[in-house]
Amino acid sequence: MKDSFDMARFAMLLKRDLWDNWKKNLWRFVGIYCIMTLISIVLMWHAENHFWVYPDHNFYNYVMKVFTFFAFLIPILWCWALSSVMSPMDTREKRIRYLMLPASRMEKFVSRLLIIVIGFWVMITVAVLCMELTRRLFVVLFDYRDCFSGNPFPVIVSHFSDNFLGGRNPLSVFLVILLGWYSSCFLVGGNVWYHRPFLKTLLSLAALSFVAGMILVQLFRRNIDYVNEHLSTVEQVTTVFQVLSVIFVCLILLNMYLSYRLFKRSHLMHS
Repeated sequence: MKDSFDMARFAMLLKRDLWDNWKKNLWRFVGIYCIMTLISIVLMWHAENHFWVYPDHNFYNYVMKVFTFFAFLIPILWCWALSSVMSPMDTREKRIRYLMLPASRMEKFVSRLLIIVIGFWVMITVAVLCMELTRRLFVVLFDYRDCFSGNPFPVIVSHFSDNFLGGRNPLSVFLVILLGWYSSCFLVGGNVWYHRPFLKTLLSLAALSFVAGMILVQLFRRNIDYVNEHLSTVEQVTTVFQVLSVIFVCLILLNMYLSYRLFKRSHLMHS
């Protein structure tokens, strides 16, 4: 049963994991919702004094500020969620109880990954919707109908479409893939460290980024003439980013494989 996969056991495992952690997940949701709502209301109050000049333009600026804040907050929360993949094994009692579950290692790994990925985005989506409902309640209570009664979601979708989907280029694709690789490292870190995996992975990536940056700077300085000669056209730069994108996609797949191997190894170490 070590590497087998049975849907009935898998469903029971998902149900048990969700039932055992519903309070923790609820508090996480409340925390995310409170942070988002607080920032949204603070930005709304801050922008209220400037709406008498150009209301439509200022509403757009307000929505972009909220969007920018979420663009920083959500990736951080996403990496933190991925690093918690091994949270059922962060204490001795929880570890023993989790290892004794009648399920294969594949079922346990997939269930944890499914809960983290789907559960996280469901939580974020519900938190954003609840935040918007709360914001609209404040608009009514404080009589901000003339300034903040608009719907921010079409503005965000239009901005995202115009600046990414409409102007898609190899650099944008590479940055998205690079972010995917970066977040996948937290999945590996969650399988390496059971205590404070987010902080330890973040420090490790910071050290790795520093060393890699120093090496790249030295290589660039030593080969400046070669770079100017072979990266002088748009086609050459595009090719470089396409090659880098393929490399980092392979690294993402490698991180997924390493995560599963480390997950299996944890069962052997503690069995």
